[in-house]
Amino acid sequence: MNPNAYRRKIKELLEEADVHIGGDRPWDVAVHDDRFFAHVLGHGSLGAGESYMDRWWDCPQLDELCVRVLDVELDQKLRGRHLLLPHLKARLLNLQTPARSFRAQLNQLWQVLFSPSGIRGSYEVPR
Repeated sequence: MNPNAYRRKIKELLEEADVHIGGDRPWDVAVHDDRFFAHVLGHGSLGAGESYMDRWWDCPQLDELCVRVLDVELDQKLRGRHLLLPHLKARLLNLQTPARSFRAQLNQLWQVLFSPSGIRGSYEVPR
């Protein structure tokens, strides 16, 4: 399955909840990283949450998005048999190994702690 097919599948699922990708309503999703689509197909609602935390997508009114998605039980549909092949492809073709993921997260932490604009740069020790 190519990246456009992942996008189409997520688009179809979201449309069941009256949610559009790149729409202008408060509950519509803005995708900033195309890895979002394969990650959600490969990991379901956990993948949606992880990719949100990684800022791969956002939504102005997240609570309304969640209500719409849960009303049509999209979390259950992401586990359906019809998504088994896309799920396996998304998981097997993911180049992000656990070791690579750990190194990337460690690198991000290092940048935050030791960059001039990071937490340590602006943190003052209480007296």
